[in-house]
Amino acid sequence: MIDVSQEIYGLIATRNRPMLTALDLCIEQLQRLPSGDPAIQYSLQCAQKAVEQERHSQARVVIA
Repeated sequence: MIDVSQEIYGLIATRNRPMLTALDLCIEQLQRLPSGDPAIQYSLQCAQKAVEQERHSQARVVIA
């Protein structure tokens, strides 16, 4: 019997890899900007949190 939910999560993880690459590039650019701007810091924190959550989600797919 095929675990359809696992297959679906795997497809989602594969599809989200380009998003992670884009977020990594955004994070690199944000880190190069002046750190005193609260909007930059907020954007950086949001991007880092999104990457963290997606990588955690993808790790569960591989393990499960």
